[in-house]
Amino acid sequence: MGINAGKAVKMKKSSTQKMKTTKLTPYTESTIDRQLWTREPQKWIYANRDLRLDKIKAIGFDMDFTLAIYKDHHFQKLTYLATLEKLVNQKGYPPKILEFQYDPHSVIRGIVMDRDAGTLFKLDEHYYVGRVMKNGKIVSKEERHRLYGGKKIPLGSPQFHWLDTLFEIPEANLYMQLLSFFENRLDKERFPSNRIFYDIRECMDASHQDKEVKGKIIANPHHYIEVDPLLPITLHRFRSVGKELFLLTNSNWEFTNKVMSFLLPPGHFGYQSWIQYFDLIVVSAQKPLFFKNGHPFEKPNLSGLPEEWHKKIFQGGNIELLQQFLRLGGEDILYIGDHIYGDILRSKKDTLWRTCMIIPELEQEIAIIREKRDLFHKYWELETQRKHLDEEINYHRMVKMFLSKKNGDPASHELLSQCQNHSHILQKNLSRCLNEIRKIENQIAQFFNPYWGLLMREDNEKSLFGDQVEHYAGLYTSRVSNFCFYSPLQYFRASVDLMPHELVI
Repeated sequence: MGINAGKAVKMKKSSTQKMKTTKLTPYTESTIDRQLWTREPQKWIYANRDLRLDKIKAIGFDMDFTLAIYKDHHFQKLTYLATLEKLVNQKGYPPKILEFQYDPHSVIRGIVMDRDAGTLFKLDEHYYVGRVMKNGKIVSKEERHRLYGGKKIPLGSPQFHWLDTLFEIPEANLYMQLLSFFENRLDKERFPSNRIFYDIRECMDASHQDKEVKGKIIANPHHYIEVDPLLPITLHRFRSVGKELFLLTNSNWEFTNKVMSFLLPPGHFGYQSWIQYFDLIVVSAQKPLFFKNGHPFEKPNLSGLPEEWHKKIFQGGNIELLQQFLRLGGEDILYIGDHIYGDILRSKKDTLWRTCMIIPELEQEIAIIREKRDLFHKYWELETQRKHLDEEINYHRMVKMFLSKKNGDPASHELLSQCQNHSHILQKNLSRCLNEIRKIENQIAQFFNPYWGLLMREDNEKSLFGDQVEHYAGLYTSRVSNFCFYSPLQYFRASVDLMPHELVI
């Protein structure tokens, strides 16, 4: 049953008055061990734009892969296997595919699926294709050029599907395996690539809806969800300085209640339930439609909960109702999520909300970069050396072209000979430099994803994923509890974004 905006605001006032009677342990510096203030780069919060937390009045959170960080291999394998079974039992796929093994490395977030060519590829920030995978292998430069040439990829085309969520990784993994499977079948029985794509998507969605996946997560949360001991104090510190908190998730009430009860067990700072951490809870939100539609707030089945908590728990709804309930404008709200399109891009395009993106993959990548920083420094030194050698070689090419036109001039002939000798030495030095660069690139590559490399880079450019993070996320970090390493009134300042000509300063 729908609830209009006026009624929602009245509920908010009543709920707020009731919540003020709850006795909570106040936050003090002694609450936190001093080691929290020794921040490692893996725990930093990175700013693309300045953001003053002291001006933020409400902070919202997604749940899946934001407050709840799933253990990648366990969660993705569970989804993968559940989808395989449905493809066989409901879509008529050969039982032989049940022998497939999940490969956790073949797909990362931010790559693109080409449904016509049956490939996966990684785009740079200019929408040009970098690495391409077909039949489980990275193709040669020649094959890549044959497939995509030097053209930009129109991601809006139905041919392409950008994998910008961690939920989609098992989907792409299975898609590539099935394409290869049918390609290699001796009887040549094949399913069209588009049919495979939509069958996988339908079966994966069904696996989530019929509790095949979520039921197992609820039954054994320790196996699928990371326990973050700093999450309760992180949320409590925000509340202790007067900020309102809300949860905005696409998951239904039953699953949300089970997961959040696991993440925020009773007993911390006087909270009797995870529900008390939040001033508003919205489930089954249908993001990104939540930011554009006019759906009313409705009530999920809240049987068993104290009556006063019912007044702040809804399902569905839209952004206007949410802001009216909180009695805040968009500029007063920071929203923290993991999905570029569903959480970040749409909230930035359609609202004034400030945004923070959660990127769990950052922790491992930053740790490796820090551990291998001497190797990276050597690589950058060699790249600088290569640049200087290229400049010298091109200068000598120009001089040789000029001198070669001075036929019959002995002085010019001598200079040309000297220039050619020097060019030969420079070319040898460049070849040695390039060989060293390739060796270091191979060394660096073995520490990251063997197919796709770094999440935020493609060759010497930012990857499309990195570019989207930079453009649409005001802040980004690896997990919500990293806010615990900062004051809840922190002024996050972006680094100076210098243009190439300003680097000479």
